[in-house]
Amino acid sequence: MFIKDENATVTQVFEARGGEGFVNGRNYINPENAPEGSVFRMVATMTLEPGASVGYHVHENNEEVYSILSGSGIYSDNGKEIEVGPGDTTLAPRGTGHGIKNSGDAPLVFFAVIAE
Repeated sequence: MFIKDENATVTQVFEARGGEGFVNGRNYINPENAPEGSVFRMVATMTLEPGASVGYHVHENNEEVYSILSGSGIYSDNGKEIEVGPGDTTLAPRGTGHGIKNSGDAPLVFFAVIAE
């Protein structure tokens, strides 16, 4: 399977997972187009403007990875706050929670993957 960037679904979510501001996404795989039999439910590039966040939430039936591409933020790892920046990768295993906030003055861009 190959998805060109120009074929990504562009999304904008306000107060994602109870967070603040807008989360802008370029979704390459989502529940509607996930390949049959694949464990992947979402593959996307997400952008948070300064001050915006994805609220803390728990992954009961899946896992999520964030890979920080640019910008800086505060990642909540099961309630523990950690500064993150380019090159950092996070994992919220099944049954754990996380959230992320842009704490810088430039957009925070990260690659997000949800798998079952």
